[in-house]
Amino acid sequence: MVSPSYLSRQLQQQMRAAFLQNKELPSIQLQQIFPATLAPKLAAQLASLSFAQNKDPLHHSYREAALPPTLQQQLFSSEMISLLNAIVGTQAVIKDPKVLLFSWKDYTLLHDEHIPKPGIDVILDFTIDLPQHAGGSLVYVDGTGEYTKLSPSFNTLIVVQRKKGVQSFLQYLNHYSKGKKRLFGICTT
Repeated sequence: MVSPSYLSRQLQQQMRAAFLQNKELPSIQLQQIFPATLAPKLAAQLASLSFAQNKDPLHHSYREAALPPTLQQQLFSSEMISLLNAIVGTQAVIKDPKVLLFSWKDYTLLHDEHIPKPGIDVILDFTIDLPQHAGGSLVYVDGTGEYTKLSPSFNTLIVVQRKKGVQSFLQYLNHYSKGKKRLFGICTT
């Protein structure tokens, strides 16, 4: 269930315009994407999943869990798919949904051998109280020195259209994270 305010056709047209405003990296962040009573419950369900360490020192370090079908239906409901369709202007098909958990010393790196194909990243951020100075920002770069930095924010939908050559990384979570974690569901369309 998406927050009712995001279901307005007029607002969805404005979101589409905002998404397309950045020609190099079309993107949008929508805060309070789920109702305030539902978001903490979803975060708790995600945090309780069985996470496995996924570490390759030259590329990344984090914990990963598969997104169970029942939780996938809640996160990517027909309302959410309709909203995604309105933002990106095409039919959104959710591929490879997973949940990533980052804590102190976790990161992802840019790597020229792993440049993703163009596509749409859909990120549901459930990070609670991670201070800005703790790291953990998601950064998209285009190879020319230009970048877009997306800071952690609880109950936020992030939609990014990756064009050819665009890569992303998650900044190292430093000692200021003080036991906090960066938690998000991520998939491509």
